[in-house]
Amino acid sequence: MRIMLALLMLIALTVTSFAANQIEVYPDNLQDMVFLNRGLPPSEYGLHPSTSSSYGESWFIVAYDNQRNSVWALVSVSNYHPFKKMAGTVDICYYEGEKSYCGHGEYDKDSTSAEQNKLNVAVGNCRIYGKYPTFFYKLKEGNVEMDLKFEAKLPSSMTGGSKVFFNNRKQFWADGVLAPYADVSGTVTVDGKSRNFTGFGYADHGYATIKVPTFSKRWHILRAFDGHNAINYIQIVTKDDFQPREVGHLLYGRDGKIFCNAPDFALLPVKTAIEPKTGLTYATEYELSYKGPNVQISGKIKVFRIIEAIDVFRILSAPVRMVVKTLYSNAYQFRYVGEVDMEIKDGDQVYKFNAPCVGEQHFY
Repeated sequence: MRIMLALLMLIALTVTSFAANQIEVYPDNLQDMVFLNRGLPPSEYGLHPSTSSSYGESWFIVAYDNQRNSVWALVSVSNYHPFKKMAGTVDICYYEGEKSYCGHGEYDKDSTSAEQNKLNVAVGNCRIYGKYPTFFYKLKEGNVEMDLKFEAKLPSSMTGGSKVFFNNRKQFWADGVLAPYADVSGTVTVDGKSRNFTGFGYADHGYATIKVPTFSKRWHILRAFDGHNAINYIQIVTKDDFQPREVGHLLYGRDGKIFCNAPDFALLPVKTAIEPKTGLTYATEYELSYKGPNVQISGKIKVFRIIEAIDVFRILSAPVRMVVKTLYSNAYQFRYVGEVDMEIKDGDQVYKFNAPCVGEQHFY
């Protein structure tokens, strides 16, 4: 029964992928400094409910401390399950040195709630709430618990300045960045033992009416901070039947102001390695460049270590997972720690930006 159900889901997904092949990339993008720093309206913090079977919505955080320990969390609401609408999921991880502590939970509609036009989310034992610039993440799943405050140091912003549209605007993907850079403080508790956590972080709220594997082949993601400078980027390599073949954005901010949130940057993997668990080839070094009206950026990103290679469909039973991976997507997400070495030019001013970073490489 579960295999048949998975096959029916895959047929529906395949039909969707053939129907949408032209991408309208960030049509409302502007690089005017006032536009870049205007902040998000209240509607971008709360729920955007939809009846679409491809609807999904999530609230994501990542942060790291000066020992490069990191926290990652994704709290989601979606219609992906064929019989459960507006169901919730929770995935939280704490990486401490070489050790990882993670929790996963799935919840039905009765245990899932979120308000529209404000940040107030409850899924299972997790609660997310607040108002710019202060957000609270009280998360608990399994033996892992996080009680964290994110204090945004840059204006909230829509990734790329607007939504990405598919299939003549019948479908979209959107990502509201609540905190492109934040000071993070609080506690992380594992098996009842608490430790203080202080560092830098990033928080966003994504929502879409198209499933990511439908249009994606590879994702490259970075978050880097040093107390003054912040860089976030996403580069999406799309599947062969989608145009354009790359979609992305680069956000750079310094000392409280955003200087770019632009799709027209260049990211080139220049060194690679093979991850032994999966056999997948990932980038170990990138070169980045951007020339815009407010700032110019150039430099390198080095990947020091893959902290986890995550099988996206790991929670499925073995036979169902085999069907999904064979017919739909052999999806993995690599999380890494590394370092950026950038030069920032702002008119006659030149800034050096050398700092730790965290990032992801997704394979679909």
